[in-house]
Amino acid sequence: MAAAMVKKDYIDHKKQFACLDQLLTKESGWRVNALNRSSGAFGLFQFMPSTWGNYKFPYKPKDAYTQMRAGLRYVHKRYGSPCAAWNFWKKQAGEDLRGGWY
Repeated sequence: MAAAMVKKDYIDHKKQFACLDQLLTKESGWRVNALNRSSGAFGLFQFMPSTWGNYKFPYKPKDAYTQMRAGLRYVHKRYGSPCAAWNFWKKQAGEDLRGGWY
């Protein structure tokens, strides 16, 4: 599903999906119910509670499809592409790729 959504929006979709895979692996381990108890960040893309409303999605949707739609919209609007978001994440994380954010 995620690969098909990326393919629809990007000419270089294989590269973009590889970046999205890295980003979501670091952010949530691809778990739709991933929760950061200290910040309240939730889901595949680890949205903060206010982000869901900003992108006109219900808070904490349980299904992967809705989370993927919301997350790809966020990534596109804020960074332009999954690879740009991943590159930003890596810059924040430093050499050990721990503790990044986007």
